[in-house]
Amino acid sequence: MLINNKELKIKSSEQSFFLSYIIGALVLIGVIVLLSADFNGKALPKIVPSKAALPDSVRVFLKQSSSLEEVLHYFEKEEIFIGIKDDASNKFPKAIRNKMKGLGGKKLSKICFRDAYAGYFYNGEIIEEKRSDDTALELKIGNNILSSAGMDYGNFCHLSINGVKYEGEKRGLHLFIKSRYERAVFQYDFDFFDNENAVSKGTFGEKKHPDLEQIELVLKEKAFQKISKKREEALDLNLLMASDEDLVNGEILYDGKSYKVETRLKGDWTDHLFGDKWSFRIKLKDEETVMGMKKFSLHHPRTRNYAGEWLFHELLKGKDILHLQYKFVEFWLNKTENGVFERKNLGIYAVEESFEKQLFERQKRRAGLIIKLDESVFWEERLEFVKGGLIDGDLSYIELTAFKDFNIVPFSQKTVIKDPVLREQFSVARYLLKSYMMGDRKATEVFDVEKLVDFNVICNLLGTYHALVPHNWRLYYNPITSRLEPIGFDANGVEKAWKLNVFEWAQNDLDYLRLYNRKIQELIENETYKTLSDYPGLESQIALLQAEFKGFQWNERILYHNNSVMKNAVLPIKSINVFLEKMEDEKAIFTIENFGSMPVELMDIRHTDNRIFGAPNQENILLAGEKKQVTYRLNNNFEKLFVNKKKKKSNFALYEDMEKVRLTWQTIGTTLIRKAEIQPWREEDTALKASFFERRAPKEVPDMPFLEVDETRKIIKFKSGVWELRKTVKLPAGYTVKMSSGCHIELASAYGQIISYSPIHFIGTKEDPVTIVSDTGFGGGIFVMGSADTSIVRHCVFDNLGIPKQTGWALSGAVNFFENPVKISNAVFKNNRTEDGLNIINSWFEIDNVVFANTQSDAFDGDFVTGTISNTSFINLGNDAIDISGSKLTVKKVIIQKAGDKGLSAGENSQMTAEDVLIQDCEVAIASKDLSQMTANQVVLRNNRLGFTAFQKKPEFGACQIEATNIRLENNELDYLIERNSSLKLNGKFVPVSDGVKERMYGAEFGKSSK
Repeated sequence: MLINNKELKIKSSEQSFFLSYIIGALVLIGVIVLLSADFNGKALPKIVPSKAALPDSVRVFLKQSSSLEEVLHYFEKEEIFIGIKDDASNKFPKAIRNKMKGLGGKKLSKICFRDAYAGYFYNGEIIEEKRSDDTALELKIGNNILSSAGMDYGNFCHLSINGVKYEGEKRGLHLFIKSRYERAVFQYDFDFFDNENAVSKGTFGEKKHPDLEQIELVLKEKAFQKISKKREEALDLNLLMASDEDLVNGEILYDGKSYKVETRLKGDWTDHLFGDKWSFRIKLKDEETVMGMKKFSLHHPRTRNYAGEWLFHELLKGKDILHLQYKFVEFWLNKTENGVFERKNLGIYAVEESFEKQLFERQKRRAGLIIKLDESVFWEERLEFVKGGLIDGDLSYIELTAFKDFNIVPFSQKTVIKDPVLREQFSVARYLLKSYMMGDRKATEVFDVEKLVDFNVICNLLGTYHALVPHNWRLYYNPITSRLEPIGFDANGVEKAWKLNVFEWAQNDLDYLRLYNRKIQELIENETYKTLSDYPGLESQIALLQAEFKGFQWNERILYHNNSVMKNAVLPIKSINVFLEKMEDEKAIFTIENFGSMPVELMDIRHTDNRIFGAPNQENILLAGEKKQVTYRLNNNFEKLFVNKKKKKSNFALYEDMEKVRLTWQTIGTTLIRKAEIQPWREEDTALKASFFERRAPKEVPDMPFLEVDETRKIIKFKSGVWELRKTVKLPAGYTVKMSSGCHIELASAYGQIISYSPIHFIGTKEDPVTIVSDTGFGGGIFVMGSADTSIVRHCVFDNLGIPKQTGWALSGAVNFFENPVKISNAVFKNNRTEDGLNIINSWFEIDNVVFANTQSDAFDGDFVTGTISNTSFINLGNDAIDISGSKLTVKKVIIQKAGDKGLSAGENSQMTAEDVLIQDCEVAIASKDLSQMTANQVVLRNNRLGFTAFQKKPEFGACQIEATNIRLENNELDYLIERNSSLKLNGKFVPVSDGVKERMYGAEFGKSSK
């Protein structure tokens, strides 16, 4: 009985005394009645839980799997509350029903589909129970409230003791046992929906992971409401803009002690705020520390990619690189909300150390300071962007404040300002970092370069590009060495890397790259990626996380992939092309281009038998992407190397002997020497070059009525309206070419075409797309080339186009991109009168939500590309739907219908992955040719003449493989035709192979003639 004295209006002391007397009497009577109350004729127990330690025998019992009857018998002297969530009747066996009925549980013995039920069990009997088939219910026993509901009425089961709530989280029948030991509550759950022989292990004191350290955050109602409001604001914006103004007071419980703290939400993106597992920043008050940390964060392990972040910091530790304490704990949130007290176990959280002096003191560094780039403007700009309801994905294509313009700030800024020593150290640290960013000083002059290179290499091995982004840099200034050291932070490892990520602004620092490449070579030769799978402690961390997060999978193949990326970049098979410009007297002049991602050192020229006869006039380093002429000195008697007495040949014959000459080179910093063949012709013919159309980029924007130019912003814009083009529109490099809604282009003649040496941004809307058509049926096409900036095509229609062409020059696609990355979405390519509807060459690309229809030949053709095609349809095609050569492609959620030849075709050493694909009514559904690798998962092949084929078409290549899982084959004329030496592994089994497959293709029996 609750009495609120503030609500009583007492007018006199006599009234107050009399009322107090009455209240006291009523309370005493209530206590007597409560303690002697009879439920179904049975007296309630008078148990006062003690603080006795939990016996080992009870701990052992809790850890073993037990049946419902075994648990009730073992704990029959304890108070047990029995509840149901969702359903426990499906396989609740008759024998147990009868047993419960005999124990007083008549209603429990009759539970039906998704009933609510609550019962109270003590001393071997069910003393009180309730059951409902049409609503939620509560059972109150003293200060205990047991609540239950089926699926249709809330789907919950929980016990509240003095306002503290214990949740039954799983489906089935739940036991809550109020133990006399340590004031503990044991919980069991029995899933009789799934198994009539259901068993369960007990959880003690809500602990899901008893072996983990336990941390509890306690928040009062006002503090929790402030944090909840901030979370709602962040979810509305899709961005968390946190500051110290968001801090609230709270309490941390750890290792039996209580610590006063300030706390707020943590994270930038809202993946830190999903569901119940919010991320928190914790700052201890006074001079207290927890686990040796003054500040730390608590977050869902998913936000740092589970065990990947733990491994990242462990590897840094092994190299004596500054790293954060990063471990996993079991976390409770203890809160008051709307007057209700709730203590909830949120399971496994990651603890991540913050940037305080304890970090470098623990790692044997002299007291110094930590600096970073002030990223506040970075997030403020994004906030303004998302407030307008615009697309987050477009941020990377919009000019925002550059990293070089960010301020450099220290952590613990107030402390640094007050301390003259730290203030001086900050001045030096800031100068070092700023001069490095501006290119005034090299990495070797600013950083402890050995540690920085090791840090960089670890990031590449684990695919942790995120830790290398400048606004994520955390740098310790070492006052002894006057150098900066990296601190590992926010890596999100282990992820696939698609390129080698060199530390920002060190890409052309030859001293840095020499050390960097040497370390990568050592890592590759030692096969370090193989040893990481057995890294001490990793297996137990993975098992721990997988026990709670069923979606988390550890893929060690990612490490193999990243190792291959590093190997291909630093130790490539080929990185240079060599052309002979002139060979006379005692010198040879070569044009050499380095198309690799690393600088190379040019060494000597030699005979194929390794006899050296020439060397460069000076040390020659060729930077990545550089091309230049190099003169080599020749041995006076080099011609003697090519004497052939049998053929009576006594001197050097250029075209006959050049095939025996090799130019040697190596990636700087490595020891592996490579040999390059020499092409016995010039790199380019100047006279011929001048006559070729595609080599002549214009220098100025043409003066045309539909174009407007903003020279300040370097934008060429097609004006809104309907415009007819009868001649070529050729646009220079160095601009961005834009079309927007309201722009409709008619290519009215064979030379009505658009050629751009700048990236294009053709962006319409769903209601009013950009349209480029040829109603006459004679129009040309579109060609975009030679820009490193990404083109964007969104909400566009390309209809009835031909090819871009001019005398002596023609392309194959209606729309073509060459050496220009491109993103295409929500577009239509239809009725195009070309060999390819869309042709992309030597580029990266993304295609999403696009339709290809009624093409004369191939819909999409990719040559030497890397990209993805998703959520896209290919309908009624003259030839192939998707055809790639020398490429890497991912195809996902694609429909292909009525392709005149192949649905998916991978050739010339390509790699294609297909998932969630439907291919029907085609000549050949899936083809892998000439050393290509095809992987297919969840693919339906229906009504095709031939399902799968794999064979070698060209003699310079080899056999190929297809691995296909979760495949449905429906009414195909022939499911597969696989050439000997190639293979198809279909739904786990290799299929039979055949001879002469190539001879049966290309219109002979299957497919379309290539003639």
